[in-house]
Amino acid sequence: MKSFGGAACPCVLFLASALLGGCGSDDSGSAPRSPGSGGTGGAGATGGSSATGGNGGAGGSGGGAGATGGSGGTPSTTATAVRVSEIFLRDPHIFLEALLCEDVTEMAPLGQKGVNQMFNDGITQDQPDGMTPADGNLDTSFLLIFRPLDPSGSGGDATFTQALCPAPHPPGACNLDPNATLQPVTYTNMQSGTCLEPPAGTTGGYSPAPAPTTGPCAVSNPFNMEVRLGGIPIELEGARMAAQYMGDPIQGLVEGLIYGFMSEAKAQTTVLPSTIALVGGQPLANVLRNGTRCGPQNDMDTGPDGTTQGWYFMLNFKAQVVNWTGP
Repeated sequence: MKSFGGAACPCVLFLASALLGGCGSDDSGSAPRSPGSGGTGGAGATGGSSATGGNGGAGGSGGGAGATGGSGGTPSTTATAVRVSEIFLRDPHIFLEALLCEDVTEMAPLGQKGVNQMFNDGITQDQPDGMTPADGNLDTSFLLIFRPLDPSGSGGDATFTQALCPAPHPPGACNLDPNATLQPVTYTNMQSGTCLEPPAGTTGGYSPAPAPTTGPCAVSNPFNMEVRLGGIPIELEGARMAAQYMGDPIQGLVEGLIYGFMSEAKAQTTVLPSTIALVGGQPLANVLRNGTRCGPQNDMDTGPDGTTQGWYFMLNFKAQVVNWTGP
């Protein structure tokens, strides 16, 4: 993830790239929230399952200097790729204790860009910052690749990955980022009803709240999502994603929801780079509410095993079909 506009606060710029790596804290306050059930199932298959998950990641690295984009290959005839075209963190929110506990999820102090705006700038721009150079690829490209896409069937196989998608936006084609992993998932189609919603008891009352996905839609099975954001590996346990089909033939996805879980123990190993102002060298937990930090609200949750403490992350997204020239 790269910064988007040279005037933005450096610490907030990093948070946009490291957003999905919630870190735990040693000083928990009020009791964490406990999850309930996930989305409802569909005819002939399960649309949701008992709460398993964390937040899906939004954003990703456009690749290093000299990396080639996706325009040089031949588009696949057996796979249909959709690229995230906009994404918004809905829960938890990001707070900077060093700035009087300012909520920087939507807007940073002094009119600077908030985390969500920077995420979406990364989807449409290729700009340098202190960690990554401009390389000819859009800064943030998450793809879900259906193999094949069959909205009228019961479901099928898909792959989640980060990709290299050449600027300008919208990209003509995308290819696999050599630093990314092809993560296999299966998906189930639902023609109506609620496909996926946040596990009960895991939202913090922020507005807007994470919106559920309704049919006709595709909903993934739980899988462990691995992404690299700002050079930091982020692992999300039991991640799930779902979205409503748009168009006939399919042109994209709307009403998308990603959620998942990162344990406190896992998150404690995620440390903000020392080059980041105000929060460099600190765990990412320092920007998440835990019952004692930035007021009494506790955004921590109990994980899918009913015991482990951490944070569920929830994002809404849309995606557009893009030519895929990767494997």
